[in-house]
Amino acid sequence: MNQPPSHHPDTNPRVGTLTTDIGDAHFASLGRLTVQFALLEHGLARLIHAMLGADSVRATIVTADLPFKGRASVAAALYRQRILGSPNRVERMAKIIGAACKAEADRNTLIHSTWMAAGRGEDPYRTKISARNNRLVIHDVQVPAAEIEAVTARLAALTFDVLTLEQEFI
Repeated sequence: MNQPPSHHPDTNPRVGTLTTDIGDAHFASLGRLTVQFALLEHGLARLIHAMLGADSVRATIVTADLPFKGRASVAAALYRQRILGSPNRVERMAKIIGAACKAEADRNTLIHSTWMAAGRGEDPYRTKISARNNRLVIHDVQVPAAEIEAVTARLAALTFDVLTLEQEFI
């Protein structure tokens, strides 16, 4: 008889079960995270539009298909070009963009994972499987909803910071 692999939920209760019942708190937290990230992306697009000084249709054409890192990079480059001779402002912008990229990576880890229910009343497991450097890596950790909410709060603060930068150009 074939034995299931050690990470199979039937043989390793740590991994959880394949169900979408991860709990309302986690569903709500992941939803807020998704919405807040979209607002940060939109804020970066608005910042780019303001710095280009272009009408909204042309600016939207420029930013519409840019991924997050592309928007961050374009925003940073335009800001540096527009704020010549003000190293403090450029440094502030660089910190905001750097923190935004870090928050995006944290968001990607949470959103692009598989979530599985744990025992009743327990936090669900976030599972990520990858093959790197010729080896299989399985990460499965229980994640409290508060951890997701902390990333969402960082994204909200960064969205405010980006929109504050936009105000310099409108």
